[in-house]
Amino acid sequence: MATNPYFNKNYSSQSEQDLYDDLMEESIKIHGIDVSYLPRDVQKIDYLFKDVEVSRFNTTHDIEMFVDSVEQFGGEGDFLSKFGVEIRDTLELTVMVNRFDTLNIGRPKEGDLIFFPFNKQLFEVMFVEDEQIFYTLGKKFVYRLKLELFEYSNQMINTGIEDIDNIQYKNAYSIELTTTTGTGDYVVGENVFQGTDLASATAKGRVASWANNTLELIDVVGKFVEGVTVDGDGGASYEIDLPDSYEDVELDMPNDPLSDNIDYEKEADKVIDFSENNPFSEEDL
Repeated sequence: MATNPYFNKNYSSQSEQDLYDDLMEESIKIHGIDVSYLPRDVQKIDYLFKDVEVSRFNTTHDIEMFVDSVEQFGGEGDFLSKFGVEIRDTLELTVMVNRFDTLNIGRPKEGDLIFFPFNKQLFEVMFVEDEQIFYTLGKKFVYRLKLELFEYSNQMINTGIEDIDNIQYKNAYSIELTTTTGTGDYVVGENVFQGTDLASATAKGRVASWANNTLELIDVVGKFVEGVTVDGDGGASYEIDLPDSYEDVELDMPNDPLSDNIDYEKEADKVIDFSENNPFSEEDL
C-alpha cells in the first residue's frame, strides 16, 4: 500500500531543501570554527598490503565546521603506556555537504588532515559519516567527521603555513650536516641539493633548521658527499664535513629527547654482527 497522497512530505521539494540547507549553513557559520583542511595526495601505494606508503600534503582549504565534541576531546586521552606518554585524543566535526561541493575537491576522505587552531595540532580523518542526519527532506546535508590526533610517520607536509609545516620539522626524521666554507644563509623549508640542479641532483633534502654551521635536513633522498657544495634554492652554498662513515650520520628525533633507540643500537652492535657475511651472528654464540 502506498503512502497517503494527501500529506505532502516534501521529500522532493527543492525550495524546502534549499531553505533547510541555508539554515544549517548559517548555524555552522555562527556557532562553528574555521579550520584548515588538508587533502591527502597519495604518492605511493603498497598494493600487497593495500596501504599508502607515501603521502604528501601541499594544499589547504579554510572551511567552517561545527565542533560536536563540546565538552572535551574524546578517546583515551593522555596516559602512560610501556612506550611512554601517549595522547589519543579524538574529535568530531560537522561540515556542510555543499561546502565541499563549492571547493571542487569531492567529499572528505579518510586519511585527510584537519588543523585544529585551538591546540595547533593536526587531526586525521578516520571515518566520514554521511547519513548521520538521515535524509531530512529527502537529501543529505552534512558530513560528520570522526577524527583522531595525527601521528606523524614521515609524511611530506609543505603548505606554506608555518604552524602546520612546523609539525613536520619537529617530528620528521632528519640528518645533521656540518657546513664548512661557503656563502649565504639557508632558509627553513627550502630545497637543498648536490649536483647541477634539483631535478638531476645526486642528493637532496629540505631544510628543517640552520644555525651554528649545522644544517638539519628532512626528506633526504640520495647520499651527500664531501667536496661538493650543498646548494639551496635561495642561493646559499656550502661545503660539508661528513663523519668517517656516512652511516654514522644519526637520525635525529628532536621531538623526543628521552629517546634511547640510538644508544640501544650502538650497544647491540657490540654484541651482534649484522654484516652481510654474518647476518645472524651465529659465530658469536
